[in-house]
Amino acid sequence: MNNIIIFDGECNFCNFCVRFVIKHDINKNFRFASSNSKYAKEKLKTLNIPNISDKSLVLLKSNKYYIKSDAILEILRDLKYLHKFSILISFLPKPFINFIYDIIANYRKKIFHKNLCKISDIEIKKRFLE
Repeated sequence: MNNIIIFDGECNFCNFCVRFVIKHDINKNFRFASSNSKYAKEKLKTLNIPNISDKSLVLLKSNKYYIKSDAILEILRDLKYLHKFSILISFLPKPFINFIYDIIANYRKKIFHKNLCKISDIEIKKRFLE
């Protein structure tokens, strides 16, 4: 089963990050679901993940879940050439990494307000879960 990234589909920064992952996910390991999608709502409800908010990125991988910076590190580990970057980040204290994550999460919609075009490639659309 593919790894599933649940992201805020109404956030331009999040959409940019999804496009970044798609570009670097050579083996097509990841599928995607907007946090507002039926799939994501049902899956998150089933998992009953504590401390989840609309500002939290969630990665479902191998019957486990990762949120916030843990999700980012796991995603980077699976992307070609970027796994080295995840090693560098993992040396930083987790509270510090989550602090930076929270700052970005709180201000992302204000900073990244430019509209991004929708994904039109059919092969990429197949990787999105409704």
